[in-house]
Amino acid sequence: MSVGGDGWRPTPAMMPKRRPVIPPAQRPPARSKFHVATGMPRRGLRDAIVWPDTGLLLALGTDESLLERFRRHYGGRIRLAKRVAREVRLLSEDSPFPGACDQDYDRVAAATRAVRAILLGPRALPLFELCAEDLAVVEKVTEQLKALSDIGGKSHGGEAEIIVLAARAARSDKSTQVLLSNDGGASVIAHRYEIPTRHIGDLLAEFSCSDPDLAPESCIAAFNAAIQISAPPVCSRPTGIEGFTCSGTAAGCVPCEDAERTS
Repeated sequence: MSVGGDGWRPTPAMMPKRRPVIPPAQRPPARSKFHVATGMPRRGLRDAIVWPDTGLLLALGTDESLLERFRRHYGGRIRLAKRVAREVRLLSEDSPFPGACDQDYDRVAAATRAVRAILLGPRALPLFELCAEDLAVVEKVTEQLKALSDIGGKSHGGEAEIIVLAARAARSDKSTQVLLSNDGGASVIAHRYEIPTRHIGDLLAEFSCSDPDLAPESCIAAFNAAIQISAPPVCSRPTGIEGFTCSGTAAGCVPCEDAERTS
């Protein structure tokens, strides 16, 4: 301390030291949960129009027989967006770098199977595309999807496009439109536009309900293979073989009928 004419005075060394202000750690983005389609029976809705996204097609592409069953099950109710078709084509043409993991090669193989099954030859599915007035809405939906995404840098263009196309179709003819996607954020945003979402596990359960010869064991094996390429959030996945076991009898199916009554 130093002494002045009026007594003791503090020196700079005695002044309290300023500590640097450390900003609070940023919270990681909330992981998007899957918005389960309430009121949707396990067997699905027989008149629903379905819109698969890229991830769902890759999951189906892990087994060529799944793609064929997909086409047979939904028939003329499948709607394929032009953007999704382009994404699947690009993935099928990818060349993993030397030393890439098996998953990278499996993804290319799955995309290649999907292209052969739905985009080539006389059985190629027709493509649906946006109108000019849809573009502003697609941009808005894309930003909403990015805000919920767990994957940085993902474009979300395919999911945004089919949500907008499905919502437009639902308004136009009052038909039931269903998004087919494993993406939790897409299911949440689609719900805001009154479009329910089903993931690969739901589809396999539908296949099981429609085909008594399809064993639940085959479904769970196909599911476990599919989620190596594209998977729904853990919280929404079936927890056991019962998720693929149809409980329908000659008298009806209580779980499915209860779901339809509450929808």
